[in-house]
Amino acid sequence: MIFLMIHGGDEKETEAAFKKEMKQNEAWNSTSAVKNDHIVVLPAELFGTNPGIKIDQALDYMTDEINKVDN
Repeated sequence: MIFLMIHGGDEKETEAAFKKEMKQNEAWNSTSAVKNDHIVVLPAELFGTNPGIKIDQALDYMTDEINKVDN
């Protein structure tokens, strides 16, 4: 699992560019996360700054995403 944080700009465009780069770059494309498209952009409202009182939501979000991965 690879978690990304995107700051500013067009989130969908930036996500697509990151995924494209990871699939083409030898440093990334051999990882199981990239091979299996286990790349998740973390929502800015939970991860853009310190989650503070939303820490439970932030951890639940990451846990749910990790649990989607079949080992």
